[in-house]
Amino acid sequence: MSRTPQKPTDLTHPSPPLAGWHSENHWPAPETVVVADDRMTADAAYRLAKAGTGMLWAGDFQNARQLLGALARRIDHIDAARRRTHPPRRGPAALFERTRADAHERARLLGLVLVPLDADYTIALRRAPDARAACLETYGPAGRTPTVTSLREPAWRDGRP
Repeated sequence: MSRTPQKPTDLTHPSPPLAGWHSENHWPAPETVVVADDRMTADAAYRLAKAGTGMLWAGDFQNARQLLGALARRIDHIDAARRRTHPPRRGPAALFERTRADAHERARLLGLVLVPLDADYTIALRRAPDARAACLETYGPAGRTPTVTSLREPAWRDGRP
């Protein structure tokens, strides 16, 4: 398991900072990242996530969690509607494959809400928890550069969606 950031992520922002990407689940870094804040709606986040665009959160941390919950509900609602209109093929194997594919897609979409971590694992957002101890325990010693990770990263997520 790699403890070093995978590759720099270019941000589509007027003055794009470069940060390393970290994923304990070994997800690749999103190709495109936009800066998002408290004004982003769940609909806009869903459209961006479906396009594979990462959303680097720059607003209030608790609002990022609210957006993540709303995005999860939107994904679940759309999946349920799709299952009603397009029932899976018959048989347990087909049902299993569909369930796994849905879970994978849900994880991929929710993993595109990103948070910045400073070099010492501090989350520099308003009302952010102190995740340094959890990140140190999970990731190992802090690096020399800031990193970006998913809001769903297991190091400090505490069981939320």
